[in-house]
Amino acid sequence: MFNLIRRPRWIDAIIDVSAILAVVLIPISIHNAIVRRIGPMPLAGVLLLLGAMIAAMYPLHRLRKRLLRPFSEREKVAVGADGVRITWFRRRRFVPYADIRAVRVIEVRKQVVIEHGEEQLAFRPEDPKAVARAIEEGRAAWQAAEAVPALRAFDAEGDDLERWRDAARAAADGGLRDEAATPERLVALAEDPRSAPSQRVAAALALATAREPLRVRVRVAAESTASPDLAEAMKKAVEGDIDVGTLERALR
Repeated sequence: MFNLIRRPRWIDAIIDVSAILAVVLIPISIHNAIVRRIGPMPLAGVLLLLGAMIAAMYPLHRLRKRLLRPFSEREKVAVGADGVRITWFRRRRFVPYADIRAVRVIEVRKQVVIEHGEEQLAFRPEDPKAVARAIEEGRAAWQAAEAVPALRAFDAEGDDLERWRDAARAAADGGLRDEAATPERLVALAEDPRSAPSQRVAAALALATAREPLRVRVRVAAESTASPDLAEAMKKAVEGDIDVGTLERALR
């Protein structure tokens, strides 16, 4: 996991100055309005305004934290077994290794650029060379991995997720007589970063009633993916409890 460069300091400065001006100027404006209407304020009134200024500091501090929350959370780059996940301004972007054409570093801008498909994704990590090297190593390991043969029954075609789930559960019960869906093959399929998400999730679902050591391997495989949607689907599937919404996000 790598950190992206944090927000510019001038954002903090602008918000801090604005908060101070609000705390100071609002009570002064109230005091001046009162003086113009009813004359000089008694000492008790001045002290009351000072107390209001002090009391306003806490809610303004909370407001400051709320405004800065999207900026203050450290943005991350995660290099997984199947691709790269970039979390930026609380948004997540997953790029599979299968789509990456090239990775390069622009040293002047301290940027890493991922070329995938017809697009380019640029971001600024704290150590661009280390991030680019990690992506290239992960991509090389993914390319060198031996793909596990897919099971035809696990191919998710169209929107018929009910049929697809039935096929996965049939594999758990030994119902795929035309294909050797042994527990060892199912685990290998769930662990394989080159396999399609539908194959990996279906294998995890088929192993929901398997021995605990096999299910542990599926959970470890789920942690190794950089796709948060696939990781969530695999974790739920191996527990035998996965909803259609989770499936759709993982398979799209």
